[in-house]
Amino acid sequence: MRTTKKEFKVLVQNHILMEVAYNDETDTHGEDLQNVVDGFLNWYSPYEQKQIPNKHNAFMDYCMGLPSNFNIKFTDYDISLQLKEWFNKCSEEYKPSKNEAKLYLHLVAREFTNLCKAYNVKF
Repeated sequence: MRTTKKEFKVLVQNHILMEVAYNDETDTHGEDLQNVVDGFLNWYSPYEQKQIPNKHNAFMDYCMGLPSNFNIKFTDYDISLQLKEWFNKCSEEYKPSKNEAKLYLHLVAREFTNLCKAYNVKF
């Protein structure tokens, strides 16, 4: 299972943009991403920084908390379907595993960071 293909990354990025674009108050993807970053930074208090010093892992943990400004998949069933769809669209073999949620959150966090760089959002 390769998740580093450009085609795969674009699928994950499009998924993220769809999940943050539900808010009618913003006009651009950059503003949508900034709203999520602001929510994360509000959550990432000194206590959380001490508990989870790695920002990537902290963002994954933040996503599991079902933040109101970032609607990603959170049930095992939905995550499994989403991963299967991405792998099938990239003609990659999909092998279900016990760590699907962790893989999904890792992919979302990785590509969210890349999107922030692309849209000049400080994260």
